[in-house]
Amino acid sequence: MNSPLSDALDLTGAALALSDLRLELPLTAYTFALPDPAVVGRKITELGGLITTLGDAYLLRATEPAQRGFPAEAFAIALNRAAQTVSALGTVGQQLSALAALPPGPSGLPGSDYARTLAVTCIDEALQAAHRHLQDGVRVLRDAAADVLPTSARSQQAALTRSLPTAPAKVPASAPPLPASPVRPVHGRTR
Repeated sequence: MNSPLSDALDLTGAALALSDLRLELPLTAYTFALPDPAVVGRKITELGGLITTLGDAYLLRATEPAQRGFPAEAFAIALNRAAQTVSALGTVGQQLSALAALPPGPSGLPGSDYARTLAVTCIDEALQAAHRHLQDGVRVLRDAAADVLPTSARSQQAALTRSLPTAPAKVPASAPPLPASPVRPVHGRTR
C-alpha cells in the first residue's frame, strides 16, 4: 500500500516525464522544415515506455481497494492523454509518409499542391493536439499530487512556494589595505 507521500511523488514524477516529453515535441509544421520522421518515431517509442509506466502505476492502485481513488483516476486520465498523443503523433507520421511519396517541388500533377498543403495542415493540427493532450495529462497529475498530500505537508509546500528566495546578505568586502605611509623625515632623520 502506498502512502500519500509516495503517491504524490509518483504522480509528480509522471507529470515531469510527460512535461519533458511535451517540451521535446516539434511545435508546428509551419516552420521552414517539417518534423523529422525519425524524431517523431522516437517520441512515439518514448511515449510507449511512459504508457507502460503509467499503466503499472494505475494497476498497482486499481487492484487494491484501499488504493482506489484520485491517484488511480489521475493515472488513468494521464494514460488516456498519452494514448491520444501517440495517436496524434501516428497521424503526423502518416502524413509525413504521404508527403515523402509525393514528387519533390511543384510537380504539375493535378492536386499535388493541394495534397501537400492538406498534409502540412494535418501535421500542424496533430502536433497541436499532441501538445494539448500532454499538457492536460501533466495538469491532472500535478493536481492529484497536490490533493493526496496531507494537509500539513500541503501547507508546508504552499508556504515554500510562496516564500521568495532571498539572496544571501552581501558581505562587505574587506577594507582595502591602507597605503603605506610615506616615510617622513623626523628632525632630519628617516624612520
